[in-house]
Amino acid sequence: MYRRIAIPFLLRFEIPMLEGSKTCTTRYKRLGMPGDYFAAFGRTFVLDKVEPCYLFQVANKRYREEGFETRAEFVCFWKTVYPRKGFQPNARVWLHRFFREL
Repeated sequence: MYRRIAIPFLLRFEIPMLEGSKTCTTRYKRLGMPGDYFAAFGRTFVLDKVEPCYLFQVANKRYREEGFETRAEFVCFWKTVYPRKGFQPNARVWLHRFFREL
């Protein structure tokens, strides 16, 4: 059974998410399963795929899907959000892919 989950997003991601250019989020913890859904910025989003990976993989290949123009921008943002851990390329993280329900 699919469930409603909570995934917080900063306001800076509102436009990229609503326009569909931000289609994933990376977190240290798994926040849901495929089919689970969450609300953000007045819309509903559905998790399409949830997979473990390394942080460097996201930085190198998924930074645009994360809503950033460059790899450096993603790395800088990550360091800001996780100041204690910083950007550790070999850290195991969870990539949550999602789409906006129509």
